[in-house]
Amino acid sequence: IAAEYSECPSGKKGGDLGWFPRGKMAGPFQDVAFSTPVGATSAPFKST
Repeated sequence: IAAEYSECPSGKKGGDLGWFPRGKMAGPFQDVAFSTPVGATSAPFKST
């Protein structure tokens, strides 16, 4: 999905952002990232 629809440069890597600490990303993105279980995939969501 990321490779096809993402406007972020990471879309070319399938949306892989690598590791990042809590507090580095925008609120809604961070909320989903840190509430999704390890190894699971969240539902699509919009972030800015």
